[in-house]
Amino acid sequence: MGKKLFVAFIFALLCSTMSFGTALAVQPLYVAHSSGGAADTDFGLGETPWLFISLPNTGLSFTSYWWTDGSSTDYFTFTVPTTDQESWYNFSSFTFNKYSGGVLQAGTWDWDSIKHIGPWNIKATYSYPLPPTSGGEYNYAFNVVPEPISSTLFLLGGAAFVTRAYRRKKAKV
Repeated sequence: MGKKLFVAFIFALLCSTMSFGTALAVQPLYVAHSSGGAADTDFGLGETPWLFISLPNTGLSFTSYWWTDGSSTDYFTFTVPTTDQESWYNFSSFTFNKYSGGVLQAGTWDWDSIKHIGPWNIKATYSYPLPPTSGGEYNYAFNVVPEPISSTLFLLGGAAFVTRAYRRKKAKV
């Protein structure tokens, strides 16, 4: 029984400290750990991710983004006018507008003031600068997760309680 418990603990520890992101590196819009980095779906609360945008051609000059977290009606927007076909942006360079229940709130926010643990979804649209303004849409999802060391310490503390309870139970028998 002790060996099975130990193996289960090691498996849980490995799962908590590894990223199992399945994002493809060849996407028109994705989030990475650094400028020029590969796509990923999990970021620590202390990290500042980078956004990669690849537009279909250089004739597009306006890109607008909607960021939502899956748990509320609040969402955040920012707009980046660009004529580059490929661009990298650090999240800390964005100034977000906040909408609550569809109503624009006064003020602006930065990434450090709005980030929180949980899922985030990006819905980005692009269009041509002159009519007809047809364009397209990109979608990407990522998670902000607790730091791996915090998860590891949490699991170690839990394992200590389980081990203590197991030993007490075994001693009574």
